[in-house]
Amino acid sequence: MELHSEDKDKRISKICYYYFYFLKINIIFFLRKERRTKYFPNRSRKNYLEEKP
Repeated sequence: MELHSEDKDKRISKICYYYFYFLKINIIFFLRKERRTKYFPNRSRKNYLEEKP
């Protein structure tokens, strides 16, 4: 029983870790997108992706 609960805690912490990692990536992407739209208001995301080599 003790081991099982420890395992569960480990799994939950892993899920939390991935969740926060995902959030961080989203925030970084969002900030980059905001900055890009500020400097290139007429450039859509599709065009930006196509222009990248």
